Amino acid sequence: LFRSGLRHDGTLPSTNNYYAGHENWGPIMGGGATNAVSQWSNGNYPSANRAEDDLGIIASNGAALIADDYGDNSIDAHATALSSPISGVITTEGDVDVFEIEAGPGTLNLRATPAAYSPNLDIKLQVQSADGTVLAESDPLSDEANMQVGWVTSTSTGMGAAIDYVMASAGTIYVVVDGVG
Repeated sequence: LFRSGLRHDGTLPSTNNYYAGHENWGPIMGGGATNAVSQWSNGNYPSANRAEDDLGIIASNGAALIADDYGDNSIDAHATALSSPISGVITTEGDVDVFEIEAGPGTLNLRATPAAYSPNLDIKLQVQSADGTVLAESDPLSDEANMQVGWVTSTSTGMGAAIDYVMASAGTIYVVVDGVG
């Protein structure tokens, strides 16, 4: 798509402009459509032929990033009731979403789930104290299942994260949602 400034992702020293990816990952601008995880690339995969930031190029051509929807730390955390699910978007590699939860004693069942169809966010979930101490963490290994040959999409696994956190007494915790892959 030269109009948008994007070029296909390939590998060196080959002249192949369609890198199929590795393991369960592939670049959107390459040939990674059959991988469980297909993402915009910044050229940081092995032997990349283009070290270009796809999202930066898209933004510089007029498609602005979605505004950050939730705070990135305990000071700017979004106060959250446990009664209903929350939707959000991790917009950039450096974006995290932090939620403040006040709860009584008992088990909190915390879940972060990526998009159901073609997810491209591998989620790490943390429970932290106000000073940033990590109290619990979930970062499952992403993988793929049911990989097929050809254009059949494989199924990604391990993209979401879950923590069953036991509150010994009433208090405040901070839940951090981070895209790690």
